[in-house]
Amino acid sequence: MTILALFTAFLAATGVSGVVRDARTHTPLAGVRVEALSTHDTTTTDAAGRFALPVSPPVRLRFSRGGYTTTDRDAVADSGLVVQLVPTVQSRERVTIS
Repeated sequence: MTILALFTAFLAATGVSGVVRDARTHTPLAGVRVEALSTHDTTTTDAAGRFALPVSPPVRLRFSRGGYTTTDRDAVADSGLVVQLVPTVQSRERVTIS
Protein backbone atom coordinates (compact mmCIF):
# COMPACT_ATOMS: atom_id res chain seq x y z
CA MET A 1 0.00 0.00 0.00
CA THR A 2 1.15 3.49 -0.67
CA ILE A 3 1.44 6.06 2.08
CA LEU A 4 -1.52 8.00 0.63
CA ALA A 5 -3.72 4.89 0.69
CA LEU A 6 -2.72 4.16 4.29
CA PHE A 7 -3.42 7.75 5.33
CA THR A 8 -6.82 7.70 3.61
CA ALA A 9 -7.68 4.41 5.32
CA PHE A 10 -6.59 5.89 8.66
CA LEU A 11 -8.82 8.96 8.21
CA ALA A 12 -11.78 6.83 7.24
CA ALA A 13 -11.34 4.70 10.34
CA THR A 14 -10.72 7.49 12.87
CA GLY A 15 -12.25 10.67 11.49
CA VAL A 16 -15.29 12.22 9.92
CA SER A 17 -15.86 11.99 6.17
CA GLY A 18 -18.57 12.67 3.66
CA VAL A 19 -19.55 14.46 0.49
CA VAL A 20 -20.77 17.99 -0.31
CA ARG A 21 -23.26 18.63 -3.14
CA ASP A 22 -25.09 21.55 -4.69
CA ALA A 23 -28.61 21.58 -3.19
CA ARG A 24 -30.25 22.42 -6.53
CA THR A 25 -28.33 20.33 -9.04
CA HIS A 26 -27.06 17.60 -6.66
CA THR A 27 -23.65 17.76 -8.34
CA PRO A 28 -20.54 17.32 -6.17
CA LEU A 29 -18.84 20.55 -5.10
CA ALA A 30 -15.06 20.82 -5.22
CA GLY A 31 -13.20 23.43 -3.21
CA VAL A 32 -15.59 23.61 -0.25
CA ARG A 33 -13.78 24.54 2.97
CA VAL A 34 -14.68 22.15 5.81
CA GLU A 35 -13.75 23.21 9.35
CA ALA A 36 -14.18 21.40 12.66
CA LEU A 37 -15.29 24.28 14.89
CA SER A 38 -13.95 22.78 18.13
CA THR A 39 -10.42 22.06 16.88
CA HIS A 40 -10.17 24.40 13.86
CA ASP A 41 -8.90 21.51 11.72
CA THR A 42 -9.71 22.22 8.09
CA THR A 43 -9.74 20.51 4.74
CA THR A 44 -11.12 21.13 1.27
CA THR A 45 -13.39 18.89 -0.76
CA ASP A 46 -11.88 17.11 -3.76
CA ALA A 47 -13.22 17.06 -7.34
CA ALA A 48 -15.88 14.51 -6.32
CA GLY A 49 -17.01 16.65 -3.37
CA ARG A 50 -15.46 14.27 -0.82
CA PHE A 51 -13.76 15.31 2.41
CA ALA A 52 -12.16 13.67 5.44
CA LEU A 53 -11.08 15.21 8.73
CA PRO A 54 -9.11 13.43 11.49
CA VAL A 55 -11.49 14.44 14.30
CA SER A 56 -13.65 12.27 16.52
CA PRO A 57 -17.42 12.68 16.44
CA PRO A 58 -19.53 14.21 17.75
CA VAL A 59 -18.21 17.41 16.17
CA ARG A 60 -19.75 20.53 14.61
CA LEU A 61 -18.51 21.21 11.08
CA ARG A 62 -18.72 24.41 9.02
CA PHE A 63 -18.96 24.20 5.21
CA SER A 64 -18.20 27.29 3.15
CA ARG A 65 -17.57 28.20 -0.46
CA GLY A 66 -18.01 31.38 -2.46
CA GLY A 67 -21.42 31.58 -4.13
CA TYR A 68 -23.04 29.34 -1.48
CA THR A 69 -24.61 29.90 1.94
CA THR A 70 -22.28 28.81 4.76
CA THR A 71 -23.75 25.83 6.61
CA ASP A 72 -22.97 24.27 10.01
CA ARG A 73 -23.74 20.58 10.59
CA ASP A 74 -23.25 18.19 13.49
CA ALA A 75 -21.40 14.99 12.63
CA VAL A 76 -22.41 12.26 15.06
CA ALA A 77 -21.10 9.30 13.06
CA ASP A 78 -17.60 8.76 11.71
CA SER A 79 -18.46 8.68 8.00
CA GLY A 80 -21.14 9.07 5.39
CA LEU A 81 -22.16 12.67 6.05
CA VAL A 82 -23.96 14.20 3.06
CA VAL A 83 -24.14 17.99 3.01
CA GLN A 84 -26.04 20.10 0.49
CA LEU A 85 -25.04 23.74 0.06
CA VAL A 86 -27.62 26.23 -1.16
CA PRO A 87 -26.44 28.70 -3.83
CA THR A 88 -26.74 32.33 -2.78
CA VAL A 89 -29.21 34.39 -4.75
CA GLN A 90 -27.73 37.52 -6.21
CA SER A 91 -30.02 40.35 -7.14
CA ARG A 92 -29.68 41.54 -10.72
CA GLU A 93 -31.60 44.77 -10.34
CA ARG A 94 -30.99 47.54 -12.81
CA VAL A 95 -29.22 50.52 -11.26
CA THR A 96 -29.45 53.98 -12.80
CA ILE A 97 -26.89 56.59 -11.79
CA SER A 98 -27.79 60.22 -12.50
